[in-house]
Amino acid sequence: AVGCDGVVGSGAVVDTCGVCGGQGRGCKQFEGIFMEPILPKGHQPVTTIPRGAMSLNISELRYTGNFL
Repeated sequence: AVGCDGVVGSGAVVDTCGVCGGQGRGCKQFEGIFMEPILPKGHQPVTTIPRGAMSLNISELRYTGNFL
């Protein structure tokens, strides 16, 4: 088998942070709760997802009638 490093038989795999041959320690974790009580009608940005982000969990804590 070819590892993620392109070498046959290396056994290199992508870790949970998306790094080939990594140890899973290079991740940056972001979390927060958006609490804006009233927004204008229409599409409104609420956050920016960093480039290369993996394993996202974006959810509503309760029903709001809005769309994510």
